[in-house]
Amino acid sequence: MWERILCSCRTEQIWDGERRATGLAPQGAPIQLGQAEGWQPEQLLALAVDGSTMMTFLALAESEGLEVLAYVSSVRVFHADTDPAGVRLVLAPCIVVGSHDSIPVATRLIEEALASSPVGRSLRVAPRLEPEIVEAPLTVHA
Repeated sequence: MWERILCSCRTEQIWDGERRATGLAPQGAPIQLGQAEGWQPEQLLALAVDGSTMMTFLALAESEGLEVLAYVSSVRVFHADTDPAGVRLVLAPCIVVGSHDSIPVATRLIEEALASSPVGRSLRVAPRLEPEIVEAPLTVHA
C-alpha cells in the first residue's frame, strides 16, 4: 500500500546528436545528465542511496539522542554484465561520535538506516555497508 509521495520530478529529453537530459525538480537547480558534461545516472543513484541513508541515520540518531559530530561518506558503484542484479553499491560512511560508548549505538543506527531508507529499500539488491564509526579526539582548550 502506498502511503505518501516522497518527491516529484520530471525529465526533459534534449536531443542534439548527443545523449543528454535535464532533470527538473520543483525546488533546486536543474541537474544535467549526460555523457560529457553532466552527472551519470549511476552517480545519481549512488547519491540518492547515500543521501537517503544519511538522512535516515541522522533522524534515528536525533530520536535516540545520539550526538553525531560529523558524517562523511563515499559510495562505490559496481556493474557486472554477468550479475543478474546489474549494479551493486557499497556505502562507506565515516561517522564521528562524541564518546566510545556511542560507537555501538551509531553502528546499530547506520545499519537500521540502510535497511529502512526509502531509496535503499527500492533496490533489487541491498547496498553493502562498510561503516567506520570513530570517537572524536579529546580537544583541550587552554
